[in-house]
Amino acid sequence: MSMYQRVLKALCVLLVAYAGCLAIAGLALIGVAVAGTSLDLQIDGAAVTGAEAIALCAAAGAIFLVVGLLDVIVAILGLRGVRRPEALKPFIVCASIILALNVANTAYSAATGALSGNNLLNLLLPLFVQVLALLCAGHIRKEHAAGTMAASQPIDRGPSLGFMRVIQVLFAINIIAVLVSCATLRSGTYTLGFSEVLDMVNLVFDGVSFWLIMQRSRGARYWIIGFSAFNIVAGTIYNAATGQFNVLDQLGASAFDIVLLLYFLFAKRPRQVLTVEFTARRCKELVVRAWDLWQPRIWSFWRSMIIYFCLFSIVGHWMEAGFCLFIKWGIVPGIYDPNSGIWHDYLNPFPVYGAGMVACAVLLFPIKNLLEEKLGGIAKPLVASFIVNALVCAVIELVLGLTSNMPDANGVYPLWDYSTMPFNFMGQICLQNTLLFGVVATLMTWVVYPALQREYLRLPESMRQTFFVAVLVFYAIVICLYVINITLPV
Repeated sequence: MSMYQRVLKALCVLLVAYAGCLAIAGLALIGVAVAGTSLDLQIDGAAVTGAEAIALCAAAGAIFLVVGLLDVIVAILGLRGVRRPEALKPFIVCASIILALNVANTAYSAATGALSGNNLLNLLLPLFVQVLALLCAGHIRKEHAAGTMAASQPIDRGPSLGFMRVIQVLFAINIIAVLVSCATLRSGTYTLGFSEVLDMVNLVFDGVSFWLIMQRSRGARYWIIGFSAFNIVAGTIYNAATGQFNVLDQLGASAFDIVLLLYFLFAKRPRQVLTVEFTARRCKELVVRAWDLWQPRIWSFWRSMIIYFCLFSIVGHWMEAGFCLFIKWGIVPGIYDPNSGIWHDYLNPFPVYGAGMVACAVLLFPIKNLLEEKLGGIAKPLVASFIVNALVCAVIELVLGLTSNMPDANGVYPLWDYSTMPFNFMGQICLQNTLLFGVVATLMTWVVYPALQREYLRLPESMRQTFFVAVLVFYAIVICLYVINITLPV
């Protein structure tokens, strides 16, 4: 299976998961409307109640359900096209129609002034995914037409997973249930105690366990045995320390972990099926050159980009909080909001910083390499790279400002306001922040990204993929906890 087939398959699987959640939400809204539950809705600041609210709820549910089912059909067509490239045309046609509708919706939002920082990512991310899927489908058809696509060989997986397949399903159900419950929480209305944090950690454990079992990795046995034992011991110690320990309650709470522990310790099937070696040994002999760190044609490169996007979305939150502290202490000029959300919920991701890290790796790093080749030495390429980085950051911030940070009728900027800063342009960019962004981008391009990518490439493939799964599950938790807020009608 080529890289394009793998990427298209992954996108279609994600689309099935997303569309399934959309369809379930639509069914829930329709059920609420059919039941005639009393609803109080707020639409553009106006209260909507009674029959009108029920009708709106039913209409929204019907739209969610129809869109979800259509997306499922498109994803199934894409998965069929991955297996049979000659049958990709229906997927390309349907995906092109949906892409055109989304482009029209985005253009309409921009034309009517409805495009803002709150919905910009929600509109642009599906466009990016759809364009990527269509590009992959086009490459697959070209490879198939040219006869360069390697024929897929049936893989002998050996003995069936048996009861471990049931365990995988339970892991998947728990992941979906906890993520949905997190998405219904609103910031400031809950506190994360020991049991809640343990649930989040267990979600990462479930995701990694699901992946290791699917790969039939020998390390799955030791991973699940160790983590199940940890859950049992940690829960017992916590309940005993807080005076809540009861033998029967503790046995009930630990029942699933006890079953996992006993099954993977004593059952024969895990020993027979989980046989693929999993090694954590580093490849110390590997010599990585600068251009080896930039390989956009291979999946491993984009997998690392997804990892950096997830992690630096959170690290960027911490960086912004630190910079605001410098403003607060008077070290650098500027204004800050003491009531801003950056001072709490420190795991709340700021995707713009994750996108910035990816931009440094995908765009600015190859420019830095070219400057080194053309100019030679260190000083000249470093200065030239800094200038390019600062200009690119200024353009990006200006575009974001003009699309999502225009002042209202009272002249108030919704996101940031540089109008009081020296050397500002339209209140959207200023010299101080442009220079600061240039320094950070240069540091990321010359030091942070090369160091991280070298360590990433030295890891064996099994560890890279497992770490990728763990990061994805963790990022899904924080997205559902802080970004997605589903309001259930009552």
